Amino acid sequence: MSVLTLFKKIMNTKYVCSGILLFLAGLAMITLGYLIRENNWGKYGWALILGVLLLGGSFLLFLYSLIRKMDYQALKEERSKKITGED
Repeated sequence: MSVLTLFKKIMNTKYVCSGILLFLAGLAMITLGYLIRENNWGKYGWALILGVLLLGGSFLLFLYSLIRKMDYQALKEERSKKITGED
């Protein structure tokens, strides 16, 4: 499996894609907060807080996509057992 195929498979899930976007936005906000703090441009706490919240949201989306995938696999197994008549 090539890297491009793996990337397309991962990005096919909307929750993972949203999680990656939130992760990148969180990193950008945290970087902005540190930049504001280092250059004494004013209050920087809002950028750091927003960045941490975005990173937390991205973690939750990744976790949610993993739970959905496991639940989908369990449903597939259950349905295949019903069709084949296994208990």
